[in-house]
This record gives sequence, C-alpha cells and structure tokens, in this order.
Amino acid sequence: MMFMTSTKTTSIGYSLATAGAISALIQVAVMPHLLRIFGTLGVYNFSMSLWAYAFLVMPLINLLARCGATTIAVWFGLALSLGFARGGNMAYS
Repeated sequence: MMFMTSTKTTSIGYSLATAGAISALIQVAVMPHLLRIFGTLGVYNFSMSLWAYAFLVMPLINLLARCGATTIAVWFGLALSLGFARGGNMAYS
C-alpha cells in the first residue's frame, strides 16, 4: 500500500514540475510574441479568461474519477486543467 501512495505522490510532483517548466518556456519563448501581436490588454484579458476554464474542468475530472474512468482520462483532464492554469498565469508575467 505504501508503494502505491509514493507512486501517486511522485506522479503528482512530476506533473506539477512539468507544468512549471512549460510555464517558464511560455514566458520566455511565447509571451513576447503574443504581447507584440495582441498587446498587453488583449493578452491579459485572454489569460484571465483561461482561469474560468481551469476551474470548470476540476469537477468534471472528479466526476470522471468517481465514475471509474480510465487513469488516462483522469490524467488527461488534469493536464488540461494545468494547461489552462499555465495560460492563466500569463496574466501575471
């Protein structure tokens, strides 16, 4: 039982670390181009709108997990939520 718990913990840690690395990559490589094309206000408005989707996906992931969906479906939902959150973080950079 302890092995399963530590495996889940490391999986969560790896997913959050990957999301952080992707966020840093977005800020360095993508953000300057988006600011040039859409302007500060346009990027800010779009980024803030992504937070709504990040939080709307959470109950759906919970429903998937409780209904016995495959692990891949649940992790896809988590990746989708983290992706929206990384996009939302652009508003603060």
